[in-house]
Amino acid sequence: KLLRDTRRTLAQMLVGLSPFFLWMFFSLVYYGFVFPNTYYAKLGGTGIFWRFRVTQGIIYILDSWDADPITPFVILVVAFTGLVVGRKVENRERVLLWGGVAGIGLAMAYVLYVGGDFMRGRFLVPIFFWSVLLWDRIPWPQRYLWPALGVLALLGFSGYYPVFNPQRLLMVPDGVRERIWGWDRQGIADERLYYMHHPEVGRRGLVQWRRVRYPKAPFPSSPWQGKRWRFQPERYRVMFPITAGVVGYEAGPNVHVVDAVGIVDPLLARLPAVDKETWRPGHIFRVVPKGYLKALETGNIEDIADPEIRAYYRALSLVVRGPLFSAARWRAIWALNTGRIRPPHQYLQADEQEINRYLKRR
Repeated sequence: KLLRDTRRTLAQMLVGLSPFFLWMFFSLVYYGFVFPNTYYAKLGGTGIFWRFRVTQGIIYILDSWDADPITPFVILVVAFTGLVVGRKVENRERVLLWGGVAGIGLAMAYVLYVGGDFMRGRFLVPIFFWSVLLWDRIPWPQRYLWPALGVLALLGFSGYYPVFNPQRLLMVPDGVRERIWGWDRQGIADERLYYMHHPEVGRRGLVQWRRVRYPKAPFPSSPWQGKRWRFQPERYRVMFPITAGVVGYEAGPNVHVVDAVGIVDPLLARLPAVDKETWRPGHIFRVVPKGYLKALETGNIEDIADPEIRAYYRALSLVVRGPLFSAARWRAIWALNTGRIRPPHQYLQADEQEINRYLKRR
């Protein structure tokens, strides 16, 4: 019976994970990589030492605890209770409980390893959701249940103002309120507060826009809004903003956007960070190789000055731009994903004059 149950569980896991494996297969075929470009921009190619990332990850969890104590508290209580109660239940239920707790532990370890995020609490949301599901599986002893619910009620009351009245925060220290529209020294921002209450860019979120019937559209205007986007080669140009996002939306289909943090650019995402000690999570700046922006503008890879960057980008551009099923592309996919071709750590850098030619200041 145990063998039959194990096979059935494995079959269910395989069915449940099938969308994940199908997406990874599609991603490898179409994009040439299993992971998205943001992985390389934020984690894969930064060169930031793991000790700095873990330190930032601890700060991220502590910051979430200070601003939203309910989320980390529920995660901690469920993990601890699952371990304790799991020793007193039957084998199958113990496997489920301890497996769920192991999932919480692995997810928290990942948050620590990557250094958290720039958006307060975002990386803890899926862990919190999983903890709530696991909460329902725990056969709570009566003596544990009511004290836990009482503490949650107190935490919920304490979290009322930070959630619903962010301009009247109770838990921020003196001096933070003056910096409330930016981010703190650790690079962690209250994105909800920023986009819903900022006097200049705020009230643009869809929920807030609907609540107050904001007279302007919820997104910035664009000459391409509501029209079919048609590429016009004669109007093609390269633009270098600090960050992408709305800038790319407004630019339309004739502009090739290369952002300084590498979120939308495959080459910059794989180059090492400018500063490996002082950095903001999720926004890690790169230095542009000399001639790279011109190469994108002209379509001639030979415009890249550094020979090692030129050779690396030749393989990378074949993967991200070449014919899907050509033999050369798949050889490049194999070489890049197995590390046979790696980006250089030192290279010729674009000077200020070259950057200013393409720079888009917001």
